[in-house]
Order: sequence, then structure tokens, then C-alpha cells
Amino acid sequence: MAYTTTDFIADVKLRAFLPTSQATFGSTDILLLADAEMQTAVIPLVQSVRSDYWVTYADSVITVAVANYDIPVRAIGMALRDVQYVESGGLIRSLPQIMIDDIKTTIQGEPEAFYVRQNQVYLYPTPSSTTGTLRLYYQLRPGQLVLTTATGLISSISTVANTATVSSIPSTWSSAFTYDLIRQDGASEPLALDQAVSTVAGTTLTFTATMPTSLRVSDYVALAGQSPIPQIPAELRPVLAQATAVRMMESMMLPGVDFARNTLNKEIETATKLLSPRVSGEVKKIRASHGWL
Repeated sequence: MAYTTTDFIADVKLRAFLPTSQATFGSTDILLLADAEMQTAVIPLVQSVRSDYWVTYADSVITVAVANYDIPVRAIGMALRDVQYVESGGLIRSLPQIMIDDIKTTIQGEPEAFYVRQNQVYLYPTPSSTTGTLRLYYQLRPGQLVLTTATGLISSISTVANTATVSSIPSTWSSAFTYDLIRQDGASEPLALDQAVSTVAGTTLTFTATMPTSLRVSDYVALAGQSPIPQIPAELRPVLAQATAVRMMESMMLPGVDFARNTLNKEIETATKLLSPRVSGEVKKIRASHGWL
């Protein structure tokens, strides 16, 4: 069963010992605070264990005379995990990063390296032909937490018609938006990102691209970049809930905040041990790189 934002809000209220009559924090306020704690506490914690959580990639066709390609806008910190060149024959090689000071020519050729300028990757030298694929690995930013009423719980799927029917649908949804298809269990990662729809009729969405075969009934449809489920490993749910509760207790100057903060520190310590290593039975193999530099 999915641990939705409804469950999360109840968890936070219990941890913060909020009186039922309090009107300081509504449900959307709690989720805003949780998003802030996700950015300042949970994401840095996950990144610190260096176990490739949230890693995905985006491909771009390499085009003749085009050197610059956008870093995916949903990359955490607009940062990349790896930059790879996928040759037309299927061979994949990581490209080394150079500094802008290392640019020595404007002559086009087969890309052998890259540099970063603003929020774009520049291939060096500039491609001399339209061949191959640029593959950018990055950590996907967890979706902004929203109420379940702002999303759609999938009740049926038609792979033939490429449609997903949800139990209810926000009145503002239309084909003008793009959508994420979100897994309801595991770490609730998106099964598909930024999916366009051709029509929104009643409670049925017709997608323009083939839906993932792993999509199931009881998964969710949400506006791109949003999620009704914290997109973190289950072991981090207590950390996010406790961090949010501490933030609320501090702002209301409630008694017991020091104890709540100590509890948070213990939960962070426990979660860190559970997050890494992700594979305990094998030692990571360090492979020599035979790149350009």
C-alpha cells in the first residue's frame, strides 16, 4: 500500500504533537515545509552515501555543428553523474571533462571531451557529423509533494488505446500539461517523465507516447515534477517526517523540540547505515579508463 502525502501529514502531526484545534499549519503548509527539508536534509543525506539513488539518464541525438546540449532541468543541482558518447555502432564511452582554458580549436571533429557552460554541456570538438548519441546521467530531483487530490490514482490501463483511467481527476488538467507516471511502491520513482497527452476526457488520459509496460493499476498520474508520495526509500520516511515536525515545533516554540531534534539525529544515523552499501555482497570494481586525456 502506498505511503501517500495523506499518511505523511498524519505522521508529521503525530510527531509534532500538534493539537487538533491548531490552525497554524494546514496540509499544504506541512508539505511545503517537507519539500524544504527534502532539499536541505534528505537529498544531501542520500547524496553523501554515493550509492546512485535517483540516477537516470537523458539521450540527445548529436547534430552536426551543434556543440551545446541542455543539462536536464530536473537534475539535482543541475549536476551530472556522467557524460557518455554512444557511437552509432553501440560502443559507449565516457567523455572526460575539460576546462574552458583547454579549448584550443574551433575545427569540427568527433567529440572527444566536454566542458560545461551555464547549464549546458558543450562537446569538444564541435561535432562534424550527425551521428551518435549524447547520454547524460543525472540524479532526478524528487517530485514536489502535493495532496493526493491533485493527482490521479490509476484504476484501469489500456495499452492498445494508450490510455490510463483514474478514479478522479483535477478539473484543471488538460492536454496543455505534461505528466509523470509514478510507481506506488518501492521508492515511488517515476516510471515515465514529462509525458504529453492528446486528450483528457472525463477521467481518462490518452498519452501520445507508449506507456511503460511496468505501469500498473494503483500507480499514480501527476503533473510533471509533482508527486503524491515522497520519492525516497522507505527507510527515509521517518527522517523526512521527523525533520518536518522539528521545523514546525521550532517555529511554534513548542516544548520538547530538543528531544525531537535528538530523535531526528538518531533516525538520520540509522537511515545512513541502511542506505549504503546498496550491494553488500560485491566489492565495487574500479576499471581503468582509456579516454582521450
